[in-house]
Amino acid sequence: MTGADHDRIDLTVTIDGTNVPAAWELVSEPGWYINEGRLVEHDIAWDADVATVVDRDHGEFSFQRETSDPPHYLADRAVDDGTASSRLVQFWVEDCGTAVTIRVVESGFASMPIPVDEQTAQHAQNTKTWRHQLDLARDRLQRTTPHP
Repeated sequence: MTGADHDRIDLTVTIDGTNVPAAWELVSEPGWYINEGRLVEHDIAWDADVATVVDRDHGEFSFQRETSDPPHYLADRAVDDGTASSRLVQFWVEDCGTAVTIRVVESGFASMPIPVDEQTAQHAQNTKTWRHQLDLARDRLQRTTPHP
């Protein structure tokens, strides 16, 4: 496997019974996906376009908001510890009539300054994690979105 083979994760979930504003509210919160098996509230502080997210269990993470086109697209870049690498996380929210599709793309694994086998392992772990996070998003939005 080359670096290019595991540089990008691209996953989608379709959520019945929700709407674009509710989905956007969730995905536009920096670090909403930092959790341990359930969606939790975070302390978030903004400094210009950089959000610092504090999770009680996992610590502090910073994200630079690169692009935001509410309520359909946003891109956040992980602000790492000064290394050459930073992964980009992008979300798309699409209205599908009685459902909403959320698409997440995380890229930049191949540029991480670690051996290829560690990049591959990180890609595999994050793929598994994103699948779980999209399931949590679906469960939250189906449970909390008011139905007409």
